[in-house]
Amino acid sequence: RESRRVQRSRIKIPNKDSIPEKILQAFCNSEGIKFQTHKWFNLGFQYAEVDLFIEPNICILSDGDWIHANPNLIKHDGTMRYPPDRVLHKAHKNGPEVTVLDKWMNDDMITKGLQKQNYKVLRFWEYDILNNPEIFQQKIIKAIKKSKR
Repeated sequence: RESRRVQRSRIKIPNKDSIPEKILQAFCNSEGIKFQTHKWFNLGFQYAEVDLFIEPNICILSDGDWIHANPNLIKHDGTMRYPPDRVLHKAHKNGPEVTVLDKWMNDDMITKGLQKQNYKVLRFWEYDILNNPEIFQQKIIKAIKKSKR
């Protein structure tokens, strides 16, 4: 059972990099930053994949606005596009339904699990990567400078 779990953890879904991941990779390449894509970590309670890993301890995740339910997106009427009680995935087979709050809590657990293992975690929303690239660029450069000290 454990070997099947490890095998499944190594499968990348989706099998292509997203546009935000490609933008992050292009930025790192242009700055001469060496990185590893899609590195897996055992957090003890689950396996987690980070989109980019920069030695010695920087984990970068690009969170898709729909998949991770960006809380900053607002509808035209001024309400949240993804309120905490909204169902993202309906219950099917043996799985429970997944709400926005469940997704946020899981993302937070992954971040805290990586931080507990002394990794610096940088999470960026898809919207910010596409529309405000200077935000992620400055944060990545700042984190690399800090880790070299």
